[in-house]
Amino acid sequence: SGKYAYVANQSDNSLRIIDISNPASPIIVGGVKDNTNLAGADSVYVSGKYAYVVNVSDDSLRIIDISSSTAPAIIGGVKDATNLNGARSVYVSGKYAYVASQDDNSLRIIDVSSSTNPSIIGGLKDNVNLIAPQSVYVSGKYAYVVNLGDHSLRIIDLGGIDAPSANIGSLQSNNISVTENLTVGNNAYITNGLNVGTAGIMTDGSLTAAGTTTLSGLVVSSSLVYMPALVAPGATSDYLCFDTGGKITHQAGNCTVSSQRFKHDIVSWNNGLSTILDLRPVTYKRNHDGVEELGLIAEEVDLVDKHLVIYEPSSTTPRSVDYARVVIPLISAIQEQQQQIDGLLLVGVAVNSSTPRTMSEEELLYAANRPLASALTYLINRLSDGASVIKDFMAERVTAVVGVFERVKTNEMEMIDSVTGDTYCIRIANGDWEKLPGSCDEQDGLTMPEPAVLGEVDAGGLDEEINDEPIVEPETEPVEEVTEPAPSFLDQLIDSVQEEIIDTEEAPQDPSDSASIETLP
Repeated sequence: SGKYAYVANQSDNSLRIIDISNPASPIIVGGVKDNTNLAGADSVYVSGKYAYVVNVSDDSLRIIDISSSTAPAIIGGVKDATNLNGARSVYVSGKYAYVASQDDNSLRIIDVSSSTNPSIIGGLKDNVNLIAPQSVYVSGKYAYVVNLGDHSLRIIDLGGIDAPSANIGSLQSNNISVTENLTVGNNAYITNGLNVGTAGIMTDGSLTAAGTTTLSGLVVSSSLVYMPALVAPGATSDYLCFDTGGKITHQAGNCTVSSQRFKHDIVSWNNGLSTILDLRPVTYKRNHDGVEELGLIAEEVDLVDKHLVIYEPSSTTPRSVDYARVVIPLISAIQEQQQQIDGLLLVGVAVNSSTPRTMSEEELLYAANRPLASALTYLINRLSDGASVIKDFMAERVTAVVGVFERVKTNEMEMIDSVTGDTYCIRIANGDWEKLPGSCDEQDGLTMPEPAVLGEVDAGGLDEEINDEPIVEPETEPVEEVTEPAPSFLDQLIDSVQEEIIDTEEAPQDPSDSASIETLP
């Protein structure tokens, strides 16, 4: 009846309700089991919100309220070991239930107008023509009974008026039972309640409910549902959403919530660029009409990031791409690419070796206000690709194979003896040169002075000036060995760049192959 099948189970003493809305995958959604009242449940008939079950072992008819498919309940019945002995089959027509009783060789008629208190009002017992009746069907004023004992079909006249056609101007009756169809030419007025069976109501026009209407299920065969009282908050409101109380709301965006009030364990996510690069935009044609569209394949997106996929109900099978969420990796990807662009602003790459391009103050000011991590990484990775000119550069240490400077401004410098390999710290104090053994950091009482411009030194004549001036080697006390601190992150980056530059110097190159890269304006 409707989308449910009702099964009486003799061995299980139960009635089971099965959802058959998907014929390929029926599901048991509810039922009632009673070893006393449903002992040997053998047949069931459904009419309206009630299921009528006859029980061969209990010699009874039980009435079950099935208005809740998940929680049906026995609300009434009649038990008679004589008249319903071996009850096998039941059929309900109007306010009567017709029961075939196998062991009683009878057909019994039960008034079920009171679902909680049905009663046997008549019947026919015939040990010759109704031997072990197994099934009964009622149409009009006749009952059709099949019998196992004498292998027969018997037709029983139930009485009443036999009128193939009647034209009545006015009719008043306490109860009217229509076994087939009822056609009303104008309006039907029902002053109390209307009980409709599980097959539901079908209307060619509109269905209006002035008061509160409770529906256990709503199936719409048309493509449109009109709810004029549901006012949209804006012209672009395209979503109907259910809140936690079951209320329907109209929203411009999708039904997800974005407020921090509804979230916890909030963590930044920065995988946008890699996610976007792994997606494959495609064109395709729809199976049902051949229309070509542009989009993504849900199964492929599922392999990249499951947050971007909508799945089949109660399944891990991808159904669709959640295109609304694709904007999140797009935002992350733009942020990541902007950091890479900022790296270009930190370094100017020469058009050729003789015409380097320096960065403007505007570019430096803009870059200074951007995240530095990706910019510094880009700078270090690109140092070996060409001549880089930076207006201002500050670092703890710079290591290079060859350094060419137009001028050098420094307080002191370290030099290595080309014969012995010893390190010396060379500086000027009170106008005189000093040469101190060891690194400049190892000198006792050494404090690094503030950076200052001490003068311009011609790199080409530095050796001549040092040789002309006598260098006095002062006596120094033994220096305590100092443990080198662990290299900083910047030191590690520079060391990796140095290895990259050495590899580049050792590899033979054709000068014509050197690439010229311009920084962004």
